[in-house]
Amino acid sequence: MISPINAHFSPDGQTITFMGSAAGLSENDWDVFTSHWNGASWDEPINLTGPNGARDEDPKFSPIDTTIIYKEDGVLVTMDIDGSDKTYLTKGEAESSMPYFSPDGKGILFERSGDIYLRANGSEKKMYAGDGQSSYYPIGLDKKSFLYTRVQNSKHDAIMKGNYDGSPSTSYFFNSPDWDTSDSYPYQDGSRFIFYVTGDYLIPHGGYNLALADLKTHTRWDIDQWFKGRAGGDINTEFAELGPAWSPVIHTKP
Repeated sequence: MISPINAHFSPDGQTITFMGSAAGLSENDWDVFTSHWNGASWDEPINLTGPNGARDEDPKFSPIDTTIIYKEDGVLVTMDIDGSDKTYLTKGEAESSMPYFSPDGKGILFERSGDIYLRANGSEKKMYAGDGQSSYYPIGLDKKSFLYTRVQNSKHDAIMKGNYDGSPSTSYFFNSPDWDTSDSYPYQDGSRFIFYVTGDYLIPHGGYNLALADLKTHTRWDIDQWFKGRAGGDINTEFAELGPAWSPVIHTKP
């Protein structure tokens, strides 16, 4: 396969799902893959959706079972971890993308026409947006709130905390009108730490880089300040590091 991106862990941390293209095919023919941890390494990826001539993108696991939700040519689809039991949720509706389950597994956050929606109990509700130009990449946080990326009026991305009850969103201290801040992912319940991607030019690497924010002390770090040497060198590079995810399971070779 080529161009594997946007990986997400299963609840038990033993499987990751991600999007990519089968080797030899156009990158326009995206598919959803999984890879399982066999105790020593990650197995060869399994293609769950193709090749089928469609754009299968943005897969995410349910937090409570082995269901995967993804986008197929603008339609939200759920399936089991083996690719079976596909259910098309938004057929006939406007293009929907970037789906993500709420923490209880009952609701689905997604992007449509630059806004964030919550689909639950058979109905859809547009979430509060506020100042800015468009929103994308929602991440379920807790029973009351979610994270998402909002394009500011400065045309740079910022990470926001939205609320299911429709009350105004709040911006995080590490946002800036001078560079992009996006791709948030909570550590544990997100009450203290958040992983994110930043274009902050003070980090000594080019392009987009991974960072970590402490919401209690209002401190932010280049990810290498925490993990330097543990992965055999810097994690951030001159290339773009994007879409972080986290699992409580530690994988070590025997």
